[in-house]
Amino acid sequence: ESLTSIANQVLGDNAGSSRAILVTSTSAATKQHVVQNNTISDILGEEGDAIQFLFYDGVSPTYLNAQGVVSNNHIKNFNRRGVKIQASNVIVLNNTFKNSLINAEVTNASSVINVIQSNDVSVIGNVLDSSLFVGISVVGATDAKVNRCRVTGNTIYGSLTKDAIYFDHCDYGQFDGNVIHEGLRGIAGSNSRYLSISNNTFYGGTDVNTQF
Repeated sequence: ESLTSIANQVLGDNAGSSRAILVTSTSAATKQHVVQNNTISDILGEEGDAIQFLFYDGVSPTYLNAQGVVSNNHIKNFNRRGVKIQASNVIVLNNTFKNSLINAEVTNASSVINVIQSNDVSVIGNVLDSSLFVGISVVGATDAKVNRCRVTGNTIYGSLTKDAIYFDHCDYGQFDGNVIHEGLRGIAGSNSRYLSISNNTFYGGTDVNTQF
């Protein structure tokens, strides 16, 4: 509860980064890493991410195999991301995200669940209040496509100002069976190939406060 790092107005230099749980390595995992059944609240500061996986050797543009599981965590209030995945072979399963902050209290808002330049990541069965954030984003790069990412069976309560699901440079991705309540765009993306986008359900706005 209640972690706040002192900001210095420079993103990405760790000085203003708050993390409830950080799992990181400069080499690929040899055993499974499990983050589950945690209750996390008020991870604030310049870059407040509740949970982060970062497996990076400093060389490859694609993040390394983490053998990671992020499941059944209850996360409330964060400034930037609920879960940040910079690691391959991770499942993000059955987590709940709630945010009672207002816009003025959120700095550098990104995504509730953010998958970056990683392969074989599954985001399944999560319930998201993304009224201040993009719901789920899956983002690669020209030299580091996200391959075989699954975003299935999630429930997202969004807003008219943010996309519910966004992807870019994502090949062989699945975006199936999600239930989306509101969003600037329900599912949107670009620079991607060989996708499955099917059996999603889209609703108009629903008061997120009645759902949690």
